[in-house]
Amino acid sequence: PPSRGTLDALSASDAPAFYLYTSGTTGKPKCVVLSNRGTANILETTLSEWAVSQEDVFLSATPLHHDMSVFDILGALTAGATLVLPEEGEDKDALRWNELIAEHRVTAWSSVPAMLEMLLACRKGDSLGSLRLIAQGGDYIKPTVISELRELLPSARLISLGGPTETTIWSIWHDITPDDTDCIPYGRPLPGISYYVLDERGDHCPIGVAGRIHTAGIGVALGYLEDGHLSQTDFVTIQDSGGEEVRAFRTGDRALYRH
Repeated sequence: PPSRGTLDALSASDAPAFYLYTSGTTGKPKCVVLSNRGTANILETTLSEWAVSQEDVFLSATPLHHDMSVFDILGALTAGATLVLPEEGEDKDALRWNELIAEHRVTAWSSVPAMLEMLLACRKGDSLGSLRLIAQGGDYIKPTVISELRELLPSARLISLGGPTETTIWSIWHDITPDDTDCIPYGRPLPGISYYVLDERGDHCPIGVAGRIHTAGIGVALGYLEDGHLSQTDFVTIQDSGGEEVRAFRTGDRALYRH
């Protein structure tokens, strides 16, 4: 078997490791080239922050072509947790998801908001009672859904996740608190990752002024695969808060800093 040193070197590699397609905000499919280094950073940080152990049970309902499935599978295997996979034909069956959660006492769920809403709409009794952590991201999170979860699972940890595929699985998060009633903040970036809100000239927006999100750091993808070559469309050089030049991904999302 490979040595621990060999495995550590592979995990720290910036070489292309896997590809994921995304349409982003354009609707045109793009092939994102991702590295083990960015992926390992997300896995290590998330497993530690979420206190994942061998006692946890994951349900991976997210299709394999979506980047959140990367955490479900590699995260569970890295932690030595139990991984529950729906059988063929059950990938859109929210009734079956509820049954699997109840049967295997699933403790952790992560998905896009629409899938979580399907899960809730099809629940029976206390089928979701074993969940200790529910994370959702990739789309708008409805405050009404958060209120429902608070009432249904008052002790569960609720997390908002964000970041496009070009920044590896997720790159920003927020622990949802009882104060988050009208809107759910995007959050703070994970370690090794920076978020900047810039105006059209590339200047940093002050607090309360909206601009386009730019993401820099260890999670930024290597580029897009086009005709066998790396393309750097929307991967740009910007100045960070200290005036240093950094490579960043220019997202299609707008945001503003709150006080």
